[in-house]
Amino acid sequence: MSYLPVVEGYEVHLEQVVQNLLSNAVKYCDTAIAKIQIAAGTAEGKYRISITDNGPGIPEEDRRKIFNLFSRNHELVEGTGIGLTICKRILQRYGGTIAVAPYEKGKGATFTFTLPKPKGPVPQPSRAE
Repeated sequence: MSYLPVVEGYEVHLEQVVQNLLSNAVKYCDTAIAKIQIAAGTAEGKYRISITDNGPGIPEEDRRKIFNLFSRNHELVEGTGIGLTICKRILQRYGGTIAVAPYEKGKGATFTFTLPKPKGPVPQPSRAE
């Protein structure tokens, strides 16, 4: 069994980021069955976590504004337009970033966020058996 990386931050903040991205992946699903992939890796001294869905994707003109407060695509689903803004602000607070992959029609969306690797030892998750 593998685990996502251990990072520093308030649990409730990091849960909110992942919950919002997963919720959006399900909400914007373009088919009857949502397919969501979560991947983790490292790049340039940071952890990189990606969440990919099988929705319609995000066109270039929308990619530029989706992280702005109250910005959303009104035709697709209801919402307040603050979720991705909150994600961005939380990640920035911890020295991280968030971005969405370039648009390919019908190929879904991939949101990738980064967080710095901890500077010191971090407790590892326990393995419940």
